[in-house]
Order: sequence, then C-alpha cells, then structure tokens
Amino acid sequence: MKKLISIFCLLSTMSLAHFQMINTDNLNVENDTRSVDFDIVFTHPAERGHSMDIGKDMNGNIKDVVSFVVKKGDKEIEAKSKLVKSKFRDALSYKFTLDRKLGLRGSGIWSLIMVPSPYYEASEDIYIQQVTKVFLHKGELVDDDMWHTKQTKKGYPDIISYIDPTNIWVNQAFVGQVVDGDNKPVKNAEIEIEFRNYDIKDGDFSDVEKTNHSSAKIYADDNGMFTFIPTKEGQWGFAALGAGGEKTVDGKELSLDAVLWIQVEK
Repeated sequence: MKKLISIFCLLSTMSLAHFQMINTDNLNVENDTRSVDFDIVFTHPAERGHSMDIGKDMNGNIKDVVSFVVKKGDKEIEAKSKLVKSKFRDALSYKFTLDRKLGLRGSGIWSLIMVPSPYYEASEDIYIQQVTKVFLHKGELVDDDMWHTKQTKKGYPDIISYIDPTNIWVNQAFVGQVVDGDNKPVKNAEIEIEFRNYDIKDGDFSDVEKTNHSSAKIYADDNGMFTFIPTKEGQWGFAALGAGGEKTVDGKELSLDAVLWIQVEK
C-alpha cells in the first residue's frame, strides 16, 4: 500500500460544501438510553449556511427518500416509513427516533444509512446524492467492528473506517477508505470535510460558533485511503465527492457522494 495522503488544505468557513446530516447531539449514549432523536437535514454545517430541500428535483418536485436503514450485527430494518417530515431553516428535513421498537436494545453499535433522492443544485446545474452513514454507540465498549465493513448496499459508495468512528480523540488520526458501489477503492478520491460548527436545535443552528477551523479538503491515495487529524471535539463529516462514479439524472451530471460522520471527544 502506498503512503497515506495526510496533507490537507484548510478552507475558509465560507466554503459552500453541501452536507447531508443524520444529526444527534452525541453518537455515544449511555446504556440505559431508551430512545435517540435525529434531525435529518441537508445543509452547510461549518458556516451555518443555507439549507436545501432533501430530494428536490430540477422541476421543484420533492422525491421521497430512497431508503433509511438501521443495522445492528446481521439485523437490518428499513425504517423509511418512520421518517417524519419537518423543516430546518425553511427547508424540508426529517425527524427520526431510534427506539426499542426499532431495535435499540442492550449495548452495542448501530449504523444508520440514508439514501436520499438526488437534489438538483441549480447554481452548478448538477444533481447531488449523498449516501450518508453514522454509527451510534450505546453502553460500554463492545467487540463489534461492523464499522470496518461496507454498510451501504451494492451500487452505492461508502467510506469504510479503520478506527472506531464513535471513539476518536482530538488530535488522534482518523483513517478511512473510500470505496465505490462494488466495494472497490476509489483512487485519489476528493474528500470535503466539515465540522458541525453550530449546535442544532428547534429547526435551526445555534448562534455560537465553536471554531474558525471548521472545514478542509483532502485527497485519498491510489487505494482510496486517507488520514485526517480532527482538531476539535464534536462531530466531523467526510464527503467523498463523486465516489459512485460517472452517472446522470434527467440528463444532468450526478455527483453520487459517500458521507460519513464521526464523533470526536476531548
């Protein structure tokens, strides 16, 4: 394996990176937790930017979410019907509650994977579809490395963690690999990184900025491997742009991206 590419370029907080989020306060919860609420928004979390209607096409029509899967071990639940439409900064968003009825029992690690319908970005005249994944860790440390395997279905790209994405520390190197829909490495994948720089509550961002170093851009190596060192506690998102290969929707270019959010602690 060639040397990992770890040199990155910090971007200004005025970058316009789109990020699909499956947001909750903390991806580590106590063992007695009975439910976890998520806000599912398509926005610009580093600079408190505008938000987009999830699944809006070039004609202004809203298409349904393709899938929303909850996994634990070999158990998988399609939970799309449990999504509740909401608003975030006047844009269509969703709310979701993971509870005991959906398998939140005992300790362990769960993955939540969302496939939204493509969103038409008029300013670029392209469609964007961000296949987004988070892991929720409940209770004590468990011997479950599901985060080190491809979680998305065949045909969709993914970012595979080489370190537990719920157990990263500030200034600890996070290592991942970008793979395409056939689980093959994406050579020199372009990866945008953003920090959830403002808390999310009541359908909006808070007014308190956490850091002025909230975004970055890196490239994977020939094997799709990359390294990033988070400098602030909280949640960091990685978007591997176009990792799904060359595709089109309605005659327009589709950027089929893989998105992963990780939890960083002090």
